[in-house]
Amino acid sequence: MAYVRYFDENNTLREEMLFAINLIKDTRGLSIFNTVKSYVTKNNIPLNNIVVCASDGATSMVGRYRGFVAYLKEEVPNVLCIHCVVHRQHLVGKHLSTSLHSSLTIIIRAINKIKSNAKKDRIFRQLCQDNNEDFIMLLLHTEVRWLSKGTSLARFVALYDSVIQFFESNNETNLCQQLKTVKNDAFYLADIFKRFHDVNLELQGANKTLIGCQSIVSLFIDKLELLRYNLLKREFHQFLELSSIKDDVTPEDIDRCSSHLNELKLDMEKRFEDILKLKVYDWMKNPFTANIEEADTTCQEELLEIRYDEESKHKFNSGESENLWQSKKNACLMSKYVENDIQFINTFPYLISCGIRL
Repeated sequence: MAYVRYFDENNTLREEMLFAINLIKDTRGLSIFNTVKSYVTKNNIPLNNIVVCASDGATSMVGRYRGFVAYLKEEVPNVLCIHCVVHRQHLVGKHLSTSLHSSLTIIIRAINKIKSNAKKDRIFRQLCQDNNEDFIMLLLHTEVRWLSKGTSLARFVALYDSVIQFFESNNETNLCQQLKTVKNDAFYLADIFKRFHDVNLELQGANKTLIGCQSIVSLFIDKLELLRYNLLKREFHQFLELSSIKDDVTPEDIDRCSSHLNELKLDMEKRFEDILKLKVYDWMKNPFTANIEEADTTCQEELLEIRYDEESKHKFNSGESENLWQSKKNACLMSKYVENDIQFINTFPYLISCGIRL
C-alpha cells in the first residue's frame, strides 16, 4: 500500500493513495521494490520523480543491503529516506519495564476474559448499569490499532471497581487478586498512554512537515522530564488517573514509574535523533519577519520574492503557515540553495513534501 504526495496541475500539493497491490510470493525488500517499480513504469512515472520516501522500520523496508530503500537508492541515488515519525512514536510507546509489561498483560487478560465471552460481556454490562457507571463496556486492545492501548486502559480504570466486583462474584479469586496488585500500575499506564495517544494524533495529518514534528517531539521529551521531576516530589497534578488513588501510591511505585519515564525520554531522544538535530532556520518558520541577511547568499533574492508575494503572505497570515512551502513556486525558488548547502539538502525536501510514502 503506497501513498504519494505530489503537485497537481494547479501546483497544489495533494496527498492520496497511489496503489494497493498484493505481494504474490514474499515480503522481501526486492519484491516490494519490484512491485513499486513495475507500477510506476506501467504508468509512465519516472522513478526519479520520487524525491523522499518515508516507511516503517521493518528490515524489508530499511535494510542496508536488501531492504526496499537500498534497491531504491540504486535507481535513484539522491532520494532521501526517513523512518515514519508516527511509527517511531508507536515503538517508543511499547517500551515497558518487565514489571509494567507484566501488569499490562494481566490487565489485557482480564479485559479479554470478559470481552471474549458473549454471556460474560452481557452480565458485565448489566453490572455497570446497576452501578451507574459512565460506561457499560470495556474496550479491546489490538496491536494493529496503535491508539487502542490508551483508550482501552482509560476505560479499564474508569470501570475498575466494577471489574473487581465482577470477578469476585464469578469466583475468579486469582485474577481478582492480581488486578488489585497491579492497580497502581494500571492507573499510571492509563495516564502515560493517554499522553502517547494525544501526541500520536498531533503527529498525524495531511499537511504535516518535519518542522512541526520536530516541535511536537521536542515538547513531549521535555514534558516527560517534567512529569518525572514532579512525580518524584509526589506531585500528581499531571497524572489525572493516578492522582485519584495517590494515597495508595507507594515509594516503590514512584521509583518504578519515574524510571519508566526516564527510559521513555532516552528512547525518544534516540529514535528521533535525526529529527531533533535538524537545523531549522528562522526564515523557514517565517520568511516575512526573519532577517534575510542571515540566510545563505544563494537564496536571499528568492526569499525576498517570497516576502513580497502577497498570495503567500495572505496564506501565512491566515494561519496556513504549514502550507507556505507546499507551493511548487516557492519550492522551486530554493533550487540554488539546495545545490549549495548539504544541511539544506538533507532537510528541506522533508519540509516540502514526501515524494512517496510506503
